[in-house]
Amino acid sequence: MVEVQQKFTSDAESVREIRTLIGDRLHQLWNRAADETAICQLQLAVSEAATNIILHGYHSEPGRQIEMILDIDDERADVLLRHSGCDFQPDLVPLPDFDARAESGYGLYLIRKSVDELQYSHHQDGRCQIRLLKNRKS
Repeated sequence: MVEVQQKFTSDAESVREIRTLIGDRLHQLWNRAADETAICQLQLAVSEAATNIILHGYHSEPGRQIEMILDIDDERADVLLRHSGCDFQPDLVPLPDFDARAESGYGLYLIRKSVDELQYSHHQDGRCQIRLLKNRKS
């Protein structure tokens, strides 16, 4: 198992950095051609989750901390994002209205469709956590 821990800030550039780091690590450890769909799905889900932390958890306040812990083994990738922003209650979010042609509001839906397991919780130190698990072969 490979574990990567890194801290980022609540800035738009961090979303790209997180996405790139996850893609690079997964490409190093998994078979690039056979696993490309799973890698792209996890990158999409993590990008959406990090963006939601920045926009909704931190209300677009720059410079706040997002901690990422990435665990990868031969069968799965597990990403944990921790932050000290506002809590999120995913069960209160309705499905997006696909007929409305809204420019936003699809993030949680995309996350759920892209990963095999999704958990929102609180860490013991009071920070919020988002855990995204992607199986290598879904």
